[in-house]
Amino acid sequence: MRVGPNLSIAALSFGNFAVGTGAFIISGILPMVADSLESTVFEIGQTATAFSVAFALGGPLLASPTSRFDRRTLLTAGLLLFSLAAVLGALAPDYGVLMLSRIVAGVAGSLVTPHAATTASLLAEESGRGRAIALVLLGFAASTVFGVPLGTMVGAVFGWRAAFGVISLLALAGAVGVRLAVPGQLNIPPIDLGGWRKVFAHRAIIFMLAVTLFQVLGQATILTYLAILLRVESHASVAEISALLMVFGGAGIAGTFAASRLMDRVGAALVANASIILMCAVMTVWPFIGGSVPGVTLLILLWGLSSFAVNSAQQYRLIATAPSLATASVSLNSSSSFFGQSLGALVGGAVVAFFGVATIPSIGALAMMIALGLSLASNGSESRKA
Repeated sequence: MRVGPNLSIAALSFGNFAVGTGAFIISGILPMVADSLESTVFEIGQTATAFSVAFALGGPLLASPTSRFDRRTLLTAGLLLFSLAAVLGALAPDYGVLMLSRIVAGVAGSLVTPHAATTASLLAEESGRGRAIALVLLGFAASTVFGVPLGTMVGAVFGWRAAFGVISLLALAGAVGVRLAVPGQLNIPPIDLGGWRKVFAHRAIIFMLAVTLFQVLGQATILTYLAILLRVESHASVAEISALLMVFGGAGIAGTFAASRLMDRVGAALVANASIILMCAVMTVWPFIGGSVPGVTLLILLWGLSSFAVNSAQQYRLIATAPSLATASVSLNSSSSFFGQSLGALVGGAVVAFFGVATIPSIGALAMMIALGLSLASNGSESRKA
């Protein structure tokens, strides 16, 4: 059965939605899982860390062994493994099995998200490549708005094990969609040791990976402690905090759509730089608004617009800069993103402990300034091909 590229892109985006929902599901059901498995909230929280580390390490480590598989086979297998990991989580009798399920899920996710972006670049015409990549990554962005609340609601009504069951069904549906909608025999150049040497010797790629690390670190420094910041500075209620997070996620989807239209017209570098500048401005202004709820709402809206847009632009830049190295570079970009989240949470925690929660937007702005400098430094060598 022959299908159009639009349906293929939609299938890839849905697969990302399933992975994104599964990645963050634990945050919404954490207390329920802790009570059920007679563990502490901290211990269950570490399963999220394990997922992130497995995802971050799995992408680069598996890039070479899997580069010889056609993209449809690889993505289908990754989503099926993700579905099985969710089943294991749903049936977990104790903390150890739950931890194992999250590690397997992280590895499986690393076979899907970065490779979905490179597959989109193979499916699209060159003039529409940026739009295709952005739309595929839109699935991951949408999971933060719709997927996690859905899992949380299912967990509250039917129990946390049912929430993992929903993740399994989503991933299974994604696997079927990819199998039916993505054409076979989409292959990439195999990545061997020589390919990895080229990646690490490529100045523009290294700078772009550092851009991802620092811009995600800057965002995570604030986002991890955003609820505390809003409660302390704006005296926001739980309902208001939830509404502001929805504003952030909804703006992120809108920003991704905008990026999908702009990248092919003005270039991914300009979109990335503009997004970083906007986020830097938001974080710089934040300390001066005095906790004003309307002011915070506007800043979160602007932050959301640029937050997911820069991720799409970074993927496009890496693929366009060295197409033959894209499997390795995009996998490393995903790793940089997850490491940035982990470092941001650590930095934010240290800042809150020593200087107070009001300081974290300024630290986020500093990280964004570093990201912008690195991004501008990479512009001059972006056209270099591997």
